[in-house]
Amino acid sequence: MATFCSLVHGGLTLVPQGIRVRLASAGHLPPLVLHADATVQTLPAGGTVLGIYPDPDLPETELLLAPGDTLLLYTDGVTEARGPHSDYGLDRVANLLNSCAGATADDIAEQLTRDVLAFQAGRPRDDIAVLVLQATPPSPPMPTRSA
Repeated sequence: MATFCSLVHGGLTLVPQGIRVRLASAGHLPPLVLHADATVQTLPAGGTVLGIYPDPDLPETELLLAPGDTLLLYTDGVTEARGPHSDYGLDRVANLLNSCAGATADDIAEQLTRDVLAFQAGRPRDDIAVLVLQATPPSPPMPTRSA
């Protein structure tokens, strides 16, 4: 029996402009970015799932999350959630993400999870995993007290 899995691997670096994100994909679904201006961008994905070939293709993507931007990673239990007439799908994920402009990472994860569960009448048939990362604006410096 073959054993394989999809995977996304990332690295984060704080930079003055926000967060530099490097992602490598092994057959994982495309990450989505909700920009501060409420536009949603689908990032490149793909690659070869792990466990099938000895030398998989693992394409990398690099992006900058500027303050106010949100990165969404999710499993196929989200997009392949089966409703009465169709799968949940990537378009529905992107539309929901767009409707979350200005929401916190926790709120986005909760809204997406609730919507996927409701789409399946509360009976998930696969794992539902969601990772939401936001670049927040820098905090103003704390006032100092002179003695």
